[in-house]
Amino acid sequence: MSWLEFHRTSGSIYLHAGPVPKTPPNRCPATVLGGPWPAHNDVASSSRGIWPNGIYKYAYYKAHAEAGVAPGCRTTAYGCEGIHIFHVAGRSGMGVHAGRSASVNGLGSRTMGCIRVPEAAMGAINRAHNGDPLSGIVVM
Repeated sequence: MSWLEFHRTSGSIYLHAGPVPKTPPNRCPATVLGGPWPAHNDVASSSRGIWPNGIYKYAYYKAHAEAGVAPGCRTTAYGCEGIHIFHVAGRSGMGVHAGRSASVNGLGSRTMGCIRVPEAAMGAINRAHNGDPLSGIVVM
């Protein structure tokens, strides 16, 4: 299993090996597989708000093939690499995705509640997930 760790204040996300912790870590554990990558949870005023801090179980992946291929898909809402969805009580479709950027390393604009990362980060997360499935995310 692998898991994600999003730090709101530093605007960064990490990919870790192993099971998701039962309590948020005080510092980034030594299990880092990738990152830090820039990330944000900057949401549109019409959204239902930011992710609450906490630990969330993994739900599923959606490819969003309708976005097309690079480079055009980078500017779409979810980017070229799809979205990883997590179980967030009272919310649906809460995930981690790229999009709304013209470049692989660029960090796109606001979301409807999701955590946005660059395409390069999503590519690395997807490659890891294919061999070591995501089990959850820690948001702090």
